[in-house]
Amino acid sequence: MGRFFNYDNGIMSALAKLADCMILAFLWAGCSIPIFTIGASTTALYYTVNKSVRHNRGYAWKEFLTAFKSNFKQSTVVWLMILALYILGAVDCYILSMMGEAISFSNILMGIIIALMILVTMWVIYLFPYMARFESERKVVMKNSALIAIANIFWTILLLVIFVVAVVLFLLLPMIGLFIPVIYMVLANLILERIFRKYMSVEDLREEAERDQVYYKELKAYENAEEKEKIEEIEE
Repeated sequence: MGRFFNYDNGIMSALAKLADCMILAFLWAGCSIPIFTIGASTTALYYTVNKSVRHNRGYAWKEFLTAFKSNFKQSTVVWLMILALYILGAVDCYILSMMGEAISFSNILMGIIIALMILVTMWVIYLFPYMARFESERKVVMKNSALIAIANIFWTILLLVIFVVAVVLFLLLPMIGLFIPVIYMVLANLILERIFRKYMSVEDLREEAERDQVYYKELKAYENAEEKEKIEEIEE
């Protein structure tokens, strides 16, 4: 029984990750309710999925809240800009649909606007994860995320397809809609991390690996100390 409840056990590890995903689903939804905070909560979600869910470092709820606070200002400013673009595109499409045949090329204009909104979405898919992974000024973040999206266009198209499927499922399946953003982010993380690592320097990769090693050593030492304490209690 002791081995079953060991965190290293595959079943327990999977259950722990599932619990983390459920916690993140509620945290993301709760922190996104004001609408203007969606950028910060999405940045925090990617950061936590990558650190806690994928690499078992830290507590999910704690990492999420820390990332939410530290990225709040930059992520919120960027999100409000993106939101303004989406609102402008939606308003333009609505006006063109109302005018109908009054403008002979209204359908063409609407098609151009929709195409631009798709391009913006492809950019956004990289934007907040990039903010979660790299510390840079706002202009650098916006430029680099766009360049990476273009440079990896086939992966970007795949990510867009996954994003669209996630949005459709979110709208059609309200019972599990709460967990769709987390599921999407886990899938996106598997692709985005492969892409981001191509643009990280050897020093950055080495430092990240060293941080992982230090964390796992500290965790192992803590677990050994805890186990030793339990054994001593039993012997007494």
